[in-house]
Amino acid sequence: KQGIVEERPGIANDPDFPPVMQVEDRGGQDMTETERYETDSRMRKVAILGTPKPV
Repeated sequence: KQGIVEERPGIANDPDFPPVMQVEDRGGQDMTETERYETDSRMRKVAILGTPKPV
C-alpha cells in the first residue's frame, strides 16, 4: 500500500521530536471525536511513561 508523505513542523523545544517530521497519510475515513480522544489519550500515556523496553 502507498501513502502520501508530507513534512510537518515538529514540536518546538522538545528533545524527543525533531524540528521537522515526515507524516504519512494513507487516506481512509477520518477518526470520530471519540476515536481521536482515545488515541490522543494513549499517546499521552506513552509520552509520560516513555518507550516500553523489551522484556
